[in-house]
Amino acid sequence: MDNEITIISIDPSFVSTGWAILSYGDDVLPIDYGVICPQTNNKTDAITIIHDALNSLIETHQPQQIATEIPFNHRNIQTTMSLSMLQGIIMLLCGKHQIEYHPYSVRTIKQSVTGSGSARKEQVAFCVAQKLQIEQCHQHDASDALAVGLCHIYQKK
Repeated sequence: MDNEITIISIDPSFVSTGWAILSYGDDVLPIDYGVICPQTNNKTDAITIIHDALNSLIETHQPQQIATEIPFNHRNIQTTMSLSMLQGIIMLLCGKHQIEYHPYSVRTIKQSVTGSGSARKEQVAFCVAQKLQIEQCHQHDASDALAVGLCHIYQKK
């Protein structure tokens, strides 16, 4: 369909970055999803691995939009700083590939997908599986990335 839009949605983390490729127009179609696990304690190496993996996904799927979960009011300043570094990488990729950038808070994502801004990860995974008519994903970071994508699509429709 000509009115189909492809997005990459991202749940960033240095341990396990969840990602999902979704297409939407009249319907929502999950194309692919997974996790990027750098398996290193070196932040520079981890950023490079995450950047390269996301860049490859962008080059393969040619999305028009990127939706991402953003850190908001995190209790641990070190975690917030680390997640902000990853946001910088995502924004850099958006600029490099001329892709729209759409950040969403965790509460907004959960509210959009489950109806409750304080839903547990299991509830999010269940709702994602139901809405996309897929088997429940047991990789919570990939399931969270699918939730980010659904949130974005709901905000756009």
